[in-house]
Amino acid sequence: MRPFSFSILLFITIVSCSNPKDDIYTTFGKAYDNRENVYEFQYNPEFSGEVYDEIPDLVCELSHLKSFEMEGANLTSIPSCMCDMKSISWLVLNDNKLSYLPSNIGNMEGLGYLALVGNDLEEIPESIGELTKLKRLYLRGNKLSSLPSSISNLKKLESLDLAYNNFSSIEKRRIEKLLPNCEINWEP
Repeated sequence: MRPFSFSILLFITIVSCSNPKDDIYTTFGKAYDNRENVYEFQYNPEFSGEVYDEIPDLVCELSHLKSFEMEGANLTSIPSCMCDMKSISWLVLNDNKLSYLPSNIGNMEGLGYLALVGNDLEEIPESIGELTKLKRLYLRGNKLSSLPSSISNLKKLESLDLAYNNFSSIEKRRIEKLLPNCEINWEP
């Protein structure tokens, strides 16, 4: 894997920096110099052919970031500093190679949507229960066999997708009791 380079980003939403005459390199350069205007970050290797195994710590300097999506990029980890970004409300890291989440994931106070579909997660940290604004959680297609009891703190959780995991019938009933008002999908 090559080190991550912001120069190949193909889509980034930038408020007050966009100019149709600029190419992505120029636009991102302006955005990074004026990082308080970057609200959305989307990366898809299908468009660039580039894959990376890590998110650069530099992303943590985008202090107004609301949405971060990086799908199919072979990510193996999330930088711990990213979990301290309270402005992020939408996080999509589908189809990567994540085997764990940082223990401080619960620090992402503003998170309302979290999609970690098609990774290699075997467990979810206890701090997940601190994401009290979380409404949608997608964990389909991982290697999970249990969830921490702290998920009962997710009172606003409306939708939880747990299909294609390794939950026993006993664990499924336990999770359903912990989240009585949440629609849980177990089926493929």
